[in-house]
Amino acid sequence: MVQTPTQQRNRVFAIAREAPPKAYELARSIKHPWYACQALACVGRFWPHRDFEKIVAESIQVGSLQEDPYDAAAAAWPVRALMERDLYPQAETTLISALHTCRSISHPSGHAEATFLLFQAVKPFDLPLWITPLDALACPENRRSHWRQKRNLRDAMAMLRQGDIEEMQASGAEKQTIQLATAFLSNPDHRIAIPRPFFPWR
Repeated sequence: MVQTPTQQRNRVFAIAREAPPKAYELARSIKHPWYACQALACVGRFWPHRDFEKIVAESIQVGSLQEDPYDAAAAAWPVRALMERDLYPQAETTLISALHTCRSISHPSGHAEATFLLFQAVKPFDLPLWITPLDALACPENRRSHWRQKRNLRDAMAMLRQGDIEEMQASGAEKQTIQLATAFLSNPDHRIAIPRPFFPWR
């Protein structure tokens, strides 16, 4: 039976840890760039050899073949793979490039969804790379016209912790972002959320 790109991607995610070469072969056979990018990033994340960076780079290259600016959000998967493999400069370069492309997304909800994915890719780590996508989510023109903009900003704020305010101040976050985060975290009943895992951890 012929599998859909989604099914192929899911199969790669299921076997990437235990059977990296087989997962790599399957990931390279996926025709749809969005799912191929995710699958190759997963293979690179768990690849046991030193050339894992080449596989992650391949996922970035495949993701760049997409024409819709929203599809730049697929870069969240290779960004996360690079972060988890401690290649922070490469992750930052890929993140900034993807955020730049996301600025071309015409629909407000699409821009918010893509930016939020990229935020989650870097939020769990100590480095303040998450501040740039959070600034984009908190920018006034990016949080007024669509309910998804507001939802994604709320969800991002729920992933912050008290120590993040000092990090934002030290790293030059936008004033309105700091104000929104401070107000959100000052509410003792504020919601707590965690970023998506991106890759399987069983």
